[in-house]
Amino acid sequence: MKRSLLYSIFITVLLLFPSLLAAQVQLIPTTIVLDRSGVGTVMVVNTSDEPREISITTEFNYNTSNELGFSVDAEDYSELEAYNISENLLIYPPRFVLGGGERRDVRVQHRMGPGMEDGGYFSRFIVKAEPMAQDAVQEEDQETISVELNYVFVQDIPLYHFYGNATTGIDILDMEVVEPEDEPDTFVFVFDMEKTGNSPYRGSVDIVIKDESGEVIEEVNRQVGLFTDRKIGLRFDKEDFTTDETYMADFTFQTKRSSSSPQDLVQAPDVNYSSEFTLRE
Repeated sequence: MKRSLLYSIFITVLLLFPSLLAAQVQLIPTTIVLDRSGVGTVMVVNTSDEPREISITTEFNYNTSNELGFSVDAEDYSELEAYNISENLLIYPPRFVLGGGERRDVRVQHRMGPGMEDGGYFSRFIVKAEPMAQDAVQEEDQETISVELNYVFVQDIPLYHFYGNATTGIDILDMEVVEPEDEPDTFVFVFDMEKTGNSPYRGSVDIVIKDESGEVIEEVNRQVGLFTDRKIGLRFDKEDFTTDETYMADFTFQTKRSSSSPQDLVQAPDVNYSSEFTLRE
């Protein structure tokens, strides 16, 4: 007598990049910036052919950095708790069903209390899309195995409200070039930075690296973001560089992003930094 086994598999897929969303759910825009009165709208699009149950929550978190300047979750969020608006956001509707190919606008409002200070307030806007109960995918082996798959897709995007006289900026305290032992084919410009103002710094940096003859070896733009004082790491491959040659690196930090309109960014003066460097090996 054959014995049948039932396996129920519940899979949550955390989608960190908008380009991965096409299979299930899309959010427009991918960064929410409320207007000065604290109101905004997000469009949720079901890009699949099947209905999806949508639920929306918020959560307060932000990144700091490790020793190489790469982003890691903060161990303690108390430093910026005063700018946490997660508990003061009204979302309507917070739960609904979207048919295949359907879309719906979601309204977001920040309930501002009396005496709220100027500054950049923020949270994370989390949208979970899961299939209707009857739409779970079932796969059966005629002999022994029955498998049920429930795919839950989660999209987590930033939400900001810049209230009153919102200001931001950065001061560069130091910079060093690090050649990580565990990644010998790369080097990292590690900036030690202090964030100024009452809002997160959201911008980018133009980087131009030239060799001793003045020829441009690298010219790129990288996004930069600071919620608090931290290090910023900018990694490059060594492929186009040689040891024992002196290079000049020019950096321009600016509150500009190709993916954001100027109205959605708190503006600050550009910060320029230049440094010569030589790679060891």
